[in-house]
Amino acid sequence: MCINRIGQAGPSIYYSNSQRHGILVDLEDLKERVALLESKDKENSSELKDNRRQTEVLKKASEGYRRIRRRFFDTYKRDILRLPHVLAPRDIHTGNEAAHGGNVVIDADIYDTESRNDLYVFQNLYGLKVGQVMKNSM
Repeated sequence: MCINRIGQAGPSIYYSNSQRHGILVDLEDLKERVALLESKDKENSSELKDNRRQTEVLKKASEGYRRIRRRFFDTYKRDILRLPHVLAPRDIHTGNEAAHGGNVVIDADIYDTESRNDLYVFQNLYGLKVGQVMKNSM
């Protein structure tokens, strides 16, 4: 037997029978759970975006570092081991470019993550603020 009553489900007050009351309470509970999941999804999306940016920065930094190390080994073979016939001038050249060329996103990340206090150097070099680069690299 259904008994009519005044009840509340979430912020809503209603007049209904006991069966409807259970359904309305379940519905309000589901709405709260969906809102919580949507909030967590936004947080996760933001974190994923930041992780992707950091991964790209690390990937680019790693590529440059590997070119620099290849340059070191080839220069070592040439200058210390005196083996000019095994010299790979192309690798030395690309290593030089990596060492001296720089990358605005990687350099901005250095300033952003290492709390350097000479921001004027970055701005003078690139004509941009670190925040501008970081915002546009995401």
